[in-house]
Amino acid sequence: MPPAELWPEIQEIRREHDPQSRRWPPHVTVMFGFVPESSFEEAAPVLAAATASIPPFTARLRGVRAFTHRDGSTVWLDPASGGPEPWAALRAALERGFPNCQGRSDGYTPHLALGKVRDPERFTADWETRLGEETAPVGELVLLSRRGEEPMRPRATVALGAGEVRWLDHGTHPPGSPPDPARTPEDGHGEDDSGEARAREVVERLRSSLTEGVVHVAGSRRLGCALPGADLDLVAALPSTADLTDLTAVEARVRTALPEATGLRRVIGARVPGLRFRVGDLDVDLVVIPVTAATTATDTTGDTEGTAVTGVAGAVNVTPAEAVSRRVELGEASAIALSAVSDADAVLASVGEHRAAFAGLARKVKAWARARGLDSAPFGGLPGLAWTVLAARTVREAGDLPPGDLLRHFFGTWAAWDWHRPISLGPEALIPRTEGTPTIPGTEGTPTGLDSPVTDPGEPPIGAKGSPEGSDGPARSDRSARSDRSDGSGRSSDGRPGAAVSIMTPTAPVRLCSEQVGSGGRDLLAQEFYNAWEIVEAASETGRDPRPELLSAPPSHRRHAAWAVVTVRAGRSEGFEVTLGRVRGRMRALLTALEYARVRDAHAWPRPFETGPGIARYAVGLGRTPPDAAGLTEITAPWAAGLRGVGVEWAEGGEVPTLD
Repeated sequence: MPPAELWPEIQEIRREHDPQSRRWPPHVTVMFGFVPESSFEEAAPVLAAATASIPPFTARLRGVRAFTHRDGSTVWLDPASGGPEPWAALRAALERGFPNCQGRSDGYTPHLALGKVRDPERFTADWETRLGEETAPVGELVLLSRRGEEPMRPRATVALGAGEVRWLDHGTHPPGSPPDPARTPEDGHGEDDSGEARAREVVERLRSSLTEGVVHVAGSRRLGCALPGADLDLVAALPSTADLTDLTAVEARVRTALPEATGLRRVIGARVPGLRFRVGDLDVDLVVIPVTAATTATDTTGDTEGTAVTGVAGAVNVTPAEAVSRRVELGEASAIALSAVSDADAVLASVGEHRAAFAGLARKVKAWARARGLDSAPFGGLPGLAWTVLAARTVREAGDLPPGDLLRHFFGTWAAWDWHRPISLGPEALIPRTEGTPTIPGTEGTPTGLDSPVTDPGEPPIGAKGSPEGSDGPARSDRSARSDRSDGSGRSSDGRPGAAVSIMTPTAPVRLCSEQVGSGGRDLLAQEFYNAWEIVEAASETGRDPRPELLSAPPSHRRHAAWAVVTVRAGRSEGFEVTLGRVRGRMRALLTALEYARVRDAHAWPRPFETGPGIARYAVGLGRTPPDAAGLTEITAPWAAGLRGVGVEWAEGGEVPTLD
C-alpha cells in the first residue's frame, strides 16, 4: 500500500474511474486468491519465513499503462519502473510458501490499479502528468480481507527482511496509510451527568407513584460503576394487600408516573414477573415482588393478561421495608430477585474504604468485557454481578494500588486463575454443595438461613496458579491444560457434573452467577484474560495507554471459519420485542447444543450485527473446524423448532461483518 502522502491524487483518479475504489484501498497486489481470514494465523509463520529472506526495497512509481480486456481496459500506475526484480523475488518467495495461491497463469505484473475505461489513450498521458514520479519504501507485506459488505481492510503486516508479524486488531493501520475511521468503543468512563440525572428522575417518579412499597435500585447503578447507556435495574417490593395484585395495576401506575415511556411490556417468563420499558434512551427493568398477606406456597409467574403477583411462599408477615433483609422467607424466586439489592450492597461492603478504586476498576473491566463480547450471560458470557465480584476481589486483595497497577493486577490475577476453583467474596466454607458432588475438604456446610443449594456447582479446586510478586506472570500453558478437562458437555473429564466457571453470589441465596458459561466460554475467558494481561504489561513497559488495544473488537474472523446466523423476524402472534426476548433467553441452549455436538469453540456475539424494523440478526462463531451447512441444520433444528419467526443459517467466515 502506498504511503499516505501519495493517496490524495491516486484516490481522486480512482473515485472517478475505478468502481472498486470504495471496496479496495490503493495497493499493489502480490498474491490474490489468498487463504481466508480464519486461516491467517496459520499462514502467518509461513509468510514470516518467506519474507524474512526478502530485504526491504524502494519502489519507483512512474508511468501509466493499461491491460486490455474484451470489455475495456484497466489503467494502472507502474510501481516497478525502477526494475521488476524485487517484486519478482517477493512473488516467488510467496509462491514457494503457498503453491496453491498463484492466481492467474499468465504471469505476474506488479501494478497499482487506477481505473477501468474503454479508451485508455484518453487518460494515460494526463494521469501520468498528474501523478509524476514518486518513490516509496516497500518494507512490509499487508494482509487484507473483506467482511460482509465492508471494504477490504488491512488485518496484519509482515515485515520484509525480518518476518515480524503485526496484527492490526487494535484500531492500528499500516505505517504511512490513513487510519481506518472505525467506531471507537466506550473507554470505561462513567456515565455523564445527563444520564445519571435521567435515571434518578425515573426512580423518584416511580417511588412517588408506588408509595405503598419500596423501589430499590440494583445492578451497576447501585454499585456506582454504570457505563454510558447502562440499563436501570429496579426491584419493587409491593404489599399484596394494596391495589397492586397484578401487573395490570402496576403497569397503570408506571404509565401515570412516566407517560413518555415507550415499549412498555410485561416480562412474565422469568422467575418473578416484571415490566420492561424505555424512557428516552434509558432502558428500564422493573421486577415486582409481592410481600405481606401471602396466601400461596410458591411464587406465581403466570402467563395471562392479569398476571398475578400475589404468590408469596408461606403465610409470613414481611413489610416492603423488610423485604430485602428477610428475603429468604419469601420463597426462592423472590429471594433471588431481592438479592440483586443485597448482593450489590455486599460487594460495596467488601471493598470497604476503596469504593472509588473499585468503581473505577469495575467500569474499565466491564467496558473491556463488552468490547470483547464477554458481558452477556444469555449469550454464554458473565453477567454484571460476576464482573463486579472479580473486581471487588481484586481491590480487596490489592490494597492501595494506583489505577494502572490495579488494572494490571486484575488481569494478572484472573489470567492465572484455575477456573475449576470457586470464586466468592466470602469464606469458601460457605459455598453450598449439591448432593453427589464431591465435597472440598474444609468447605462443608451452607450459609445460615439458606435452604436451597446451588445447582451445578463447581469442581473441587485443584490449586490456584497465582502470579506471585516477582514472578513472570501467568503461564499460557496452564490455560491449555485446563481446557483439556472437559469434552464440551459441561462435565469434567472423569464424568462428574460441574460448572465450567464457579463465581458465587455474595449473599443468600448463595448460588452460581456464572452458570451460563460453558467449557468453551471458560476457555475463551482464560484466553481473553491472558491477552489483556499481555497488553497491560507491554503498555506499562512502554508508557503507552493500553485502552485502545483493550477496547478493540476481538479477532472473531480469525477465530471462526464459519458462522451460525440466527435471524429473528417479527411474528403475527406476539410483539417483536417479545420474540427477541425469547430468543435471547434460549441462546444458551443453542450453545449447549453446539457443545454437545463437539463444536468446542463456539462463541455467540451478544449484539445483533444487523437490525431493522421487525428483524435482528445474530452471529454465532463456529470455531476453526466448524460443521458444514447440513451438520449445522441437524444440530440447530430442534432448538429453532420451538421459536416462531426464527431461523438459523450457515455462513462462511467473510459473509458476516465486523462484530463490535
